[in-house]
Amino acid sequence: MASVKLLVKKHNVSKRDRKTPVYVQYNYNRDKRILINTNRKIELKFWDFENDVLRRSHPKYDTINRHIKKTKLDIETIVSNALDDGIEPNPEYILNQYYGINNGAEPNDRKGLFDYFEDYIKAKSPRVGKHTINDYHALKKHLKGYERWSRKKLEFKSINYSFYQKFMKYLSHDVVKPDGEKGLAVNTIGKTLRNLKIFLRDCARKNIIDPIDTSDFIVYQEEVENIYLTESEVNAIYELDLSKDHERERIRDLFVLGCYSGLRYSDLSSIKPANIKGDFIHLRQGKTMNHVVIPLNDIAKEIVHKYNGGIPQGIHMNDFNKMIKGIAAEAGINEEIIITQKRESVRVDTTYKKFELIASHTCRRSFCTNEYLKGTPTLFIMKISGHRTERNFLKYIKVDEQLAAQKMLEFWKTRER
Repeated sequence: MASVKLLVKKHNVSKRDRKTPVYVQYNYNRDKRILINTNRKIELKFWDFENDVLRRSHPKYDTINRHIKKTKLDIETIVSNALDDGIEPNPEYILNQYYGINNGAEPNDRKGLFDYFEDYIKAKSPRVGKHTINDYHALKKHLKGYERWSRKKLEFKSINYSFYQKFMKYLSHDVVKPDGEKGLAVNTIGKTLRNLKIFLRDCARKNIIDPIDTSDFIVYQEEVENIYLTESEVNAIYELDLSKDHERERIRDLFVLGCYSGLRYSDLSSIKPANIKGDFIHLRQGKTMNHVVIPLNDIAKEIVHKYNGGIPQGIHMNDFNKMIKGIAAEAGINEEIIITQKRESVRVDTTYKKFELIASHTCRRSFCTNEYLKGTPTLFIMKISGHRTERNFLKYIKVDEQLAAQKMLEFWKTRER
């Protein structure tokens, strides 16, 4: 027989504030039960586990107890009304009724989640970079996709742990990427959830909604195994004779300039002659809005001179990423690289030719890593790359164990002199 009770999980304590959510548990039968978050959290010492009630010793007993009891009563009322109307009160029906999404209709005079999200993006636009705004639009697209996938209107009150689990499943397995494959990378999912949590906190601060407990919305992250090119590999690409293929030559030149400037592709491709003053590029980075001054080495100067004081223009990043792989292959950059990725909690090793892994982000990573290995002070490199902390910079550069040991040996030899 169906039953409704309040529930607190002993193993569900947040590491941040040592609190745990209070749930309403609806037991439909022995095999089917659901948890509905009351959006109230307490420390374990304030819960009477024998009687499933809040202890009177809690400093906010009256307020919290009234709220969680009302939530429990709401569920009991939905169950009772369903039985009276001859409706089977299965978990899906209870959730639909409780979150008010029977037909997905909202009053015309009431703004919904996506309306507030648009307001949020507009408010943020003058203060953050283009990349961040693109991330917000990506989040909106995924939320809309989830709404279609779940066939339920997405509202603030439907965002709970059950939503988190389903949204994670959707992002991991059902999102269709531009190349036709399904499922996003772990770090892309992590960024999506992180931005969602920030948006919800912003709404709560503005009293648009009551605070939503997202402490159990785990933001996963894994170390990315991106490659970098050594200076000899960059030079091999630069020395290719591509004079008979103007488009490939322009892409090659832009790539090499990126490897010697450390700029993101979006910044690199936006450089105008006015940004180049003597032996330096002066630019405000699109992502961080930082102003950077980048010196041009001899090869970079040759490229700028070749294009009459500017750089190759009008190259779409998709074309760039596709064609630079073929150019790198022609330059003989075919070392075998093993990349480990996580798929459905299983680590999978895949072997690639190095040229297959080269893309626009390889430029910036190559610049930072090569300058670091040559002994350029970290602070100087960060001033050019735009990294704000040394910790993030050191995570970004690519120095494998063999190369690190080799550099250590060289350092010992210079110290012994």
